[in-house]
Amino acid sequence: MYSYEDRIRAVKVYIKLGKRTGPTIRKLGYPTKNSLKRWHQEYERSLGLQVGYADRRSASALDVFAFKLSTRLKTESTKSRKQKRSLKQMHADLCVLGFEGSYDRVAAFARQWKVDQLDRVNSASKGTAAALESGFAQLWKSG
Repeated sequence: MYSYEDRIRAVKVYIKLGKRTGPTIRKLGYPTKNSLKRWHQEYERSLGLQVGYADRRSASALDVFAFKLSTRLKTESTKSRKQKRSLKQMHADLCVLGFEGSYDRVAAFARQWKVDQLDRVNSASKGTAAALESGFAQLWKSG
């Protein structure tokens, strides 16, 4: 993949050389003919190139069941260790409901859910700690 600067340089040389791909590629040593034409089309369409590439997000079989799984994970997180249902049991429950994906997808979702919950709790505690510190600082100044 070429950087933004490399792509802009290639398009400007392409325009300077009369929109001829052969001399442009010989002069720069990159890109391919089709890439150069695509970059030029994008440049003319928006008067610039995208700085980065779009993140790819494809639909998952778990998307339909994400809310149901996250509510189950939330209820299971409050239970004691002996009473918790395992992820394999939750996967089997989802399969009964019509989920056709693998256990690995459910496990990955659960890991990400747990990280998100920890981030949410930690960010809330940071805000609370900052508020307490500023409150103590005000008390200290006035006292």
